[in-house]
Amino acid sequence: MLRIKFSKYKMIAKNELSALTDRKFREGALLQITWPDQISGYADLHPLLELGDEILDHQLTNIQLQKPTAILEQAIFLARRDAEARSKGKSLFSPDFKIKNNLTVSSVDLITDSFLEEIVKEGYGTIKLKCGIAPDKEFAAIEKITKLRKIKVRPDFNGQGNFASLSKFLQELKTEGRFWIEYIEDPFNMKSSEDLQNWVQLRSLVPLALDQIWWPDWNFRPPIDVLVVKPVRGDLGKSFNHIKRWSLKWTMTSSMDHPVGIMHAASIAHDYLKQNSNLCVGDFGFLTHPLFESNEWSQMMPTMGSWLFAGKGFGIGFDELWNNLEGDLNWQTIL
Repeated sequence: MLRIKFSKYKMIAKNELSALTDRKFREGALLQITWPDQISGYADLHPLLELGDEILDHQLTNIQLQKPTAILEQAIFLARRDAEARSKGKSLFSPDFKIKNNLTVSSVDLITDSFLEEIVKEGYGTIKLKCGIAPDKEFAAIEKITKLRKIKVRPDFNGQGNFASLSKFLQELKTEGRFWIEYIEDPFNMKSSEDLQNWVQLRSLVPLALDQIWWPDWNFRPPIDVLVVKPVRGDLGKSFNHIKRWSLKWTMTSSMDHPVGIMHAASIAHDYLKQNSNLCVGDFGFLTHPLFESNEWSQMMPTMGSWLFAGKGFGIGFDELWNNLEGDLNWQTIL
């Protein structure tokens, strides 16, 4: 039987995080899981209420009831990877591990000429711009990025965009501007036959991407070019079956979760990159911790500019914090 401890945390966002929620904080729990073979590992349980996840306390109750949710099952899987590496005194990262990332921007108000020039100097080649709240401001920000001709943009509408206004904007942007849009993620819903036709038409103007959680239950290729995979949220095998079956490109991102979840996702991405590099598109999206107020965990994220490097220590790292009796961990036993 598993022994599970948890320690709750709260992350405070600097700006709105997406069009799906106006909450400016995220709550989750770090998990310490010990198996009958007496090895222990760590993971992050980070429910997203805007995606239909149960609240954190219900997630923890499900542990007691031994009725794990999908994200809890994935957390257990990731903790086991960490445990096995720790038991062997090894890291989950190879010595040459490094991953290049886009810059995630959740407020279009940040998109100024000086800001763009600065991030180009820092080595970023792509911006993921969270959209779906204020279309006119978002279109202006996208156009400003495309006019710079130095950095590509990935607008992410979280399904909250409008086909008519998006189509009009893209046609007015013309080919030279659209070249700098790497893809648009989740421009609007894909639920009805009309939605499907709108995706087809929009895809004639720019490449489109779909978050793995919105994969439609259809037995034919959706009108997309890229599948965005989030390793902490689901069945990776299923996502890559879709990718291979329909010859899709792929990238991986965090769920804007705790640094522990980010490093787990990054280690998975590196493993998949070795096997599927020919299908990978551009930069990854793991540097989301700057969207939140700094804490001791985010301060230990091994980054430089757009690059994420291997964590220090065993497993996914953070050994100093796991072992710090005076840190922010408050372990409680739940199982």
